[in-house]
Amino acid sequence: MLRVSRSGAPEMVNTGIMELQRTPLPYSRFRVVGDLIFFSGIVPLDAAGEVVSPTFADQFAHVMSSIHDALAAAGVGLADVVQTRCYLVAPEYFDEFNRLYREAFVEPYPSRTTIVAGIAKPGVLLEIEMVAARVATSGAEA
Repeated sequence: MLRVSRSGAPEMVNTGIMELQRTPLPYSRFRVVGDLIFFSGIVPLDAAGEVVSPTFADQFAHVMSSIHDALAAAGVGLADVVQTRCYLVAPEYFDEFNRLYREAFVEPYPSRTTIVAGIAKPGVLLEIEMVAARVATSGAEA
């Protein structure tokens, strides 16, 4: 799809990104600043806004599937994720979360913060927000 940029020049728009951006709530699902893409938190909800499963593993799998879709729509992949912020509703999920996270991401892992906190939607056990870079990264730079 073609649209006019703020400068008046025509630019191509990935319609997958436009579809990803739709939300009835007052926030952006992502923002692009230069080569960085900042994604809002991704939670395990289905298209109807309901929690996909009561189990942590199922919720994690759904979040990762949504992450793959969001990254693809933005033209990047899991290897381009440079930072994650992960929210768990209870510390009991921390060990399982680390096991699943280690299986989902590969080294060098994104920098990460994990926080135990309440989540707005009852029944949601985790939320992951992330930053991806459109440029190649080499891992642990000083």
